[in-house]
Amino acid sequence: MNNIWVPVTIASVVEGDGERQALPRLLHRIAAELGVDLRTPKPPFRIPRSKLVTSGGIERAVDAQASEVTGAGGILVLFDADDDCPAQLGPQLLTRARAARSDKRVAVVLAKREFEAWFLAALPSLAGQYGFPDDLPTLDNPETPRDCKGRLTKARGHGLRYSPTVDQAPLASIFDMKMARSNLPSFDKVLPGCGLVAWRAVHARQLAGQGGATPGAGTRVQRAAKLPGPVGPGRTRRLGRRVVFGWARHQDGD
Repeated sequence: MNNIWVPVTIASVVEGDGERQALPRLLHRIAAELGVDLRTPKPPFRIPRSKLVTSGGIERAVDAQASEVTGAGGILVLFDADDDCPAQLGPQLLTRARAARSDKRVAVVLAKREFEAWFLAALPSLAGQYGFPDDLPTLDNPETPRDCKGRLTKARGHGLRYSPTVDQAPLASIFDMKMARSNLPSFDKVLPGCGLVAWRAVHARQLAGQGGATPGAGTRVQRAAKLPGPVGPGRTRRLGRRVVFGWARHQDGD
């Protein structure tokens, strides 16, 4: 068996036009960091949050993306928690999504407050780019106050308004993810939540079983063993701020 990592496909569901462009960029950055060969087959399926949470909403969205995942990978649903508690709403939606497509891996990730809170957590890394001034402070509790988009507008100054459809994707490509993880524990939960860590661990176990991994693969195996794998039925990943709800497992047992 060759030491080739199987490509992983993630089809996504989001609530806004900004996320349709921003989420694939973020996923590819995370995948590159983990060494996972990621495929995002088409732009995420967009459904307003108000419809997503109502009866039949997340079910319809997940079903619409299911045909895009035919091998390794799954469906990722990402939206803002706003004023809801992620630890309560997330498991409810994950249960519904799993029931709709039990033949697919499904993950539900709620950005505590808003997606833009992740940018605020790494605000100094945006300095001097896309209209931001050259000196930006580190913010305390970036996900606590409401209106993260308004706070980005304020940080820009000079009357330059933050627009998700214009700015979200470019900022998703440049914000310092390491800084965001350091300043915002919830962002670190995006890694297991999007499923890429789980697949990285699967590949590492496969490499370990071959007995002839390529140079450096042993390091990947050792590190992956410390990372959380898929979540079993009915289990919620309660880490840090409890934002992420892991992959539902099905019959293959990975």
